[in-house]
Amino acid sequence: IDLDPGENIICTFTNTQTGTITIIKDTNPNNAQNFGFTATGLVPPNFSLDDDSDPALSNTRVNSNVLPGSYLITENIVSGYRLTGLACVDPDNGTTVNLATRAATIDVDAGESITCTYSNTQTGSITIIEDTNPNGPQNFTYSTTGGLTPANFSLDDDADATISNTQVFSNVSPSTYTITENTVAGFTFTNLTCSDPDNGTTVNLATRVATIDLDAGENITCTFTDTQQGTITVIEDAIPNNAQNFRFES
Repeated sequence: IDLDPGENIICTFTNTQTGTITIIKDTNPNNAQNFGFTATGLVPPNFSLDDDSDPALSNTRVNSNVLPGSYLITENIVSGYRLTGLACVDPDNGTTVNLATRAATIDVDAGESITCTYSNTQTGSITIIEDTNPNGPQNFTYSTTGGLTPANFSLDDDADATISNTQVFSNVSPSTYTITENTVAGFTFTNLTCSDPDNGTTVNLATRVATIDLDAGENITCTFTDTQQGTITVIEDAIPNNAQNFRFES
């Protein structure tokens, strides 16, 4: 301060309290899959989190000493997972989230501590197999509920690759789905079995329906078995030919 004769000088020192931004990764089920994030305005601008018990990579990223301002945190897409939740705790509710873009726009005010949790659910798969006895080119049609794509499909059980004996639904979100095999003349529906890790899937032979309970990360396979019907012909040969009736029992 250069104080001249008769001068009165006032100096004001202004301090702004910084805040924190905490990012939490919540995976269903917990596992070692890494998720990458980009952070606009923060250091470092890129980081990764996972959600397992190995401390080598945490499920939490704390950004301390953050100046008031707006910051964008975006989670990168990971194959086999869906972002099913994004929630932020902000004292004045100034932070906004967008599930579609996987982004949180964080509004840090002086002294605020904001926490955002990104929740990802591991998808699963459903495999449908047609087993025909004997193997043959007969097509069997199926219908589904629950939003599977395609909703309707056909399978057969021969060596021709034009139509497969297997339909695989990949990257399926946890939910309940039904698979129904339609009736085919000349065949008897003889079995329906499903392999489900937690045995949550049920089958109904009478209605030809598998009700599939797909949990996070599960892979479920159902096999529909059809047996081709045959014919029995009974011939009466009388010597000599005459009008006598012969009775048979079966």
